[in-house]
Amino acid sequence: MPTYNFSSMVTHVNNTSAAVKKAADFETELIVPLYAIIFILSVVGNLLVLVTLMQNRRMRTVTNVFLLNLAIADLLLGVFCMPFTLVGQILRNFIFGYTMCKIIPYFQAVSVFVTVWTLVAISMERYFAICRPLQSRQWQTRFHAYKVIGYVWLAAFLLNLPILVMSKLKSTRDKDRHKCREEWPDSISERGFNISLDLVLLIFPLSVMVVAYALIVSKLWKGLKREIQHSNQRKNPDCFREELSLRSLQKSVSKMNQVQIRHHATICSAYAERSIDAKRKVIRMLFVLVVEFFLCWAPLHVLNTWYLFSPEAVYKSMGSTGVALVQLLAYCSSCCNPITYCFMNKKFRQAFVAVFGCCKGSAVTLAARGSSANDSVIFEVRPTTTAKSGNAQL
Repeated sequence: MPTYNFSSMVTHVNNTSAAVKKAADFETELIVPLYAIIFILSVVGNLLVLVTLMQNRRMRTVTNVFLLNLAIADLLLGVFCMPFTLVGQILRNFIFGYTMCKIIPYFQAVSVFVTVWTLVAISMERYFAICRPLQSRQWQTRFHAYKVIGYVWLAAFLLNLPILVMSKLKSTRDKDRHKCREEWPDSISERGFNISLDLVLLIFPLSVMVVAYALIVSKLWKGLKREIQHSNQRKNPDCFREELSLRSLQKSVSKMNQVQIRHHATICSAYAERSIDAKRKVIRMLFVLVVEFFLCWAPLHVLNTWYLFSPEAVYKSMGSTGVALVQLLAYCSSCCNPITYCFMNKKFRQAFVAVFGCCKGSAVTLAARGSSANDSVIFEVRPTTTAKSGNAQL
């Protein structure tokens, strides 16, 4: 997240050697297309999420308010990180001037902070909605979501002020080239600040998400086991109560249509099977969310911390191409989030189709109506009971 200036460090290597030139050409051929793909997917995906949620008022639930904020943060992450990082990787030079050297790293840091803590807010909102629905019903409102988002942005702007202050534009050994990096008064303060960012942006958020999703999985898994163990009529509480009523009617009214009873039992069985399937998909999805977050962000945090203590060893072990790929992996989160959190949601897909004019009437109706138990993602299922972002390392 702080501008560790990985790309400028490469200028300290013998740039005139043929081996380095060949490696740089290979890096450019490999990295540029990957950056372009990730950038396009990130910008297009998050813009589609923004347009869909802003156009469709019926989609503005508490969870979707957080998703809207996540899309904004991811869009900022893509716009402020990827182009500037890519230019720095190619030119080995920061060409954007003193003012942008202050602004770019700061907004990179802010966008990463907001992205990470919005994911944490989503995990907590899902935990209370699924595991403690009665306790959270009174305060789980859009107004409360807006307040949480406001606090996240405020914390992001305040806690990252040291990056704004410490970022400096400096000349490299080649006087025609510049690098933008943080200049701290001593190594202790620099290491202390960056290790605290590891805690705030990786360790603590990951711990909260793991605990929240583990409790959700436990809740869903217990319900899943109960549904599997019971008969089809008892897989769903509503169906079970209706079946009891039907049995009472069957005893009192001997001429009741047996075909209708069997038909109702079949519907109950099918509903229960869909409910079981939905819970299984949610459990798998929760596992994917945690793994995705860890794989995208952990390598970059490890690399940044390693660089603090042994910068030469980083390039000796990984090379500039390896460093660039680790940065790119972190950026992948900005294009993965729209897919994982939104486009895998059936109701979101229906609303998206409606917004862009295909099957408009029916899609809007379905998006507003949608049955929670049949959706395969965490945002719709309810229990059956009541950079560091690799900030343009220039």
